[in-house]
Amino acid sequence: MHRITLDDAIADGLYKRICYVTGQTWSVEAEKKWRDDLYKNAPNPESADEEYGCIPKNSGGNWLSSLLIEKRMSADTPVLRYECPQGFELEPDYVRERHCQDWIDEVLQPELDTLPKGVRSFDGEDFARSGDLSVHVPLIELQNLVRRVPFILEMRNVPFRQQEQVTFHLLDALPGFAGGAFDARGNGQFLAEVAMQRYGADRIHQVMLSEGWYRENMPPVKAALEDGDLDGLPKDKDVLADMRAVQIINGVPRIPDTRTTGEDKGKRHGDVAVAVALAWYAARVIDAAPLATKGYKGIGRGQFAASARFGRGTGSPSETSTGIGWQRDDIGRHGLSFSQILTFAFWTDKTWIGAFMSSRLQDRFDAILIAVFAQVMKRFGALAIWLQAVSERSRSQFVQLVALLFFFPAFEISNFGFKVASAAQQRRIVRLNGKHFLLDIKNDSVQLNGLGRYSRIRFEREQTLSQLRRRLQAAECARNHINHGSVSK
Repeated sequence: MHRITLDDAIADGLYKRICYVTGQTWSVEAEKKWRDDLYKNAPNPESADEEYGCIPKNSGGNWLSSLLIEKRMSADTPVLRYECPQGFELEPDYVRERHCQDWIDEVLQPELDTLPKGVRSFDGEDFARSGDLSVHVPLIELQNLVRRVPFILEMRNVPFRQQEQVTFHLLDALPGFAGGAFDARGNGQFLAEVAMQRYGADRIHQVMLSEGWYRENMPPVKAALEDGDLDGLPKDKDVLADMRAVQIINGVPRIPDTRTTGEDKGKRHGDVAVAVALAWYAARVIDAAPLATKGYKGIGRGQFAASARFGRGTGSPSETSTGIGWQRDDIGRHGLSFSQILTFAFWTDKTWIGAFMSSRLQDRFDAILIAVFAQVMKRFGALAIWLQAVSERSRSQFVQLVALLFFFPAFEISNFGFKVASAAQQRRIVRLNGKHFLLDIKNDSVQLNGLGRYSRIRFEREQTLSQLRRRLQAAECARNHINHGSVSK
């Protein structure tokens, strides 16, 4: 559809061409007078707008009828709503991440598990941080080319990182995800950009909603509803109100500036209608191959996606704000000592660890630590008990002394294993309860600098044993000499 107004033609040189053909002298004042005379000579302003501005008459009021919208609604399509309490953004990273992941596991993932396989899918997203709603409208392309809405996801007062967490989980799980259109105005540009970086610019379109965009892309939405190509909207009062919020303003179907109040008493601004329009735009325009056909490997459940802020990404992030001075990608890429890795793992008072590792990944890491160091505690504890028994049963002072010398390092290593496993368990308890426990860091923290102490103990022990062996041999020689003298007499 081509739309050329009188002002467009004048800007392209229409009046200058008229002056050239008729032999008149062009000037800005003459051009303005010529345009104004055309509008004045029209029967009325509405006719002038229709003739010269491409604005149809009677271009006001609701654009979509309730009958049309309800015809495309289904009682089987749910609306998934996630709302965070006031002040939730002030909680530590791991608390927010765990709260969000719990909602994903309990509410979102069961719906994703029901989606058919072997299909293409799309997504439209209208962003809001506070006040209005962030809305995702996925579309599943069926065999008959009808795009059906499996569910609608609404988020209210959800922090930026958790919106990213939900979005990436959703797009990772959509079968054959082929593309999405994201609202890139204002704060929405953040999520649109990181989604583009994760899934590619050919798959994620960052849309700047404007009057021109509405003019070109809202009519296909209405046509799809009328033809039945877009189906399965939730049978929900708030969804109906949002779709009905689209009005014809100066001949353009768009969302007015006024807001409505939903059933939850929260403000709405036609958010579902915008997300539906973006989803349909993605289904019409984006022609990227589904992720699975390009060797795409999804991120594990509970992990953040490839955003450099979380230590993963396509680039080489070099954030050093943690105070340790490591690049977050350095772990595993460069050779770090065991002591450094454990120092990183037990830096529990630093909230950035919740941003680097997801709670699920931390749980697995802690489980490995607990299993390994529980065995260390068990084995060396048993060794210490055995050495103690040997020391008590032996009649030889030399054997008793050797057993005791080995007993103390075995006991300390067993105690070290206990402290590591205990600290990992305490951290798991903190995450499971979603709050801090007041742990005595001085008493309960693992003294990792003492790892080198055991090598010194071993060296000193060997020196002591050598000296003891020499002294015992000297004493034995002296005693033999004395005994030999006594026998001679």
